[in-house]
Amino acid sequence: NPTYFKDVLATLGISAEECVMVGNDTSDDMCATALGIPVFFLTHSLINKSNVDLTAYPHGDFADLLKYIEGLNK
Repeated sequence: NPTYFKDVLATLGISAEECVMVGNDTSDDMCATALGIPVFFLTHSLINKSNVDLTAYPHGDFADLLKYIEGLNK
């Protein structure tokens, strides 16, 4: 539900561009993109009941997540 993420942004007082949704469930976590929140999917425990194509989204294991985050700071 995008409203959940909207409420989190409001509570924290941040914009969508200031955060990243890291998750493993394409159904629950991908809706963050509706608000402009980038997502990173952890694939070692991925839940992808709808077989969403992840090629358009950053994804991988924790090492890949670290590289992704480090790349955001450049």
